[in-house]
Amino acid sequence: MAEDDTKNTPTNTPNDDTQGAPQAGDNQAPAPEAGGNDDTPRTGEEWMAKELKRAREEAAKYRTRAKELAAEAEKAKTLEEKLAALEAEKAELAKAADVAKQLERRLELTTVLGDPKLAELVEPHADKFTGEDGKFDAEKFFAEFPHLKQAQSTPVRGANPGHPTGGLTREQIAKMSPEEYEKRRGEIMEALRSGKL
Repeated sequence: MAEDDTKNTPTNTPNDDTQGAPQAGDNQAPAPEAGGNDDTPRTGEEWMAKELKRAREEAAKYRTRAKELAAEAEKAKTLEEKLAALEAEKAELAKAADVAKQLERRLELTTVLGDPKLAELVEPHADKFTGEDGKFDAEKFFAEFPHLKQAQSTPVRGANPGHPTGGLTREQIAKMSPEEYEKRRGEIMEALRSGKL
């Protein structure tokens, strides 16, 4: 009867869940399935080495990309600095253009009015007397302020009536003989100091 007892003892059946599953301490990876990849590692160590290699390659790609992004950020920073410098230069040029415009306006007023001090006083209000052509209208100005026209037309002693500033011109000084220049040197120096030349 001993034979009959062995037949009744339970054995592992194909439906048992533990059959073929890796057990604790097993260093082998599951065998590749039929039609699977032949380069699949056979052991856990091979799998870990392959994963480590893949992780290192991926990390190297990220480091390279990080360096590229840092270079791009530095380039963008440099471009921002250049843009800021250009904006500052543009502002300085705008200021210089405004100053040049004011000086041109004062020169025009001085030429039309014949007196630099009068031109300086009139300048803030010159737009009121500017014609459609953009030029200062002296007739309109003197119509409103006739007393200034009288003051303007009064010649100054020693003045050159042909010159709007009432003094010597640079051309006249250039044509003078050395003797004439020496005689009128004080007058010339005064004209230079007062800004009439």
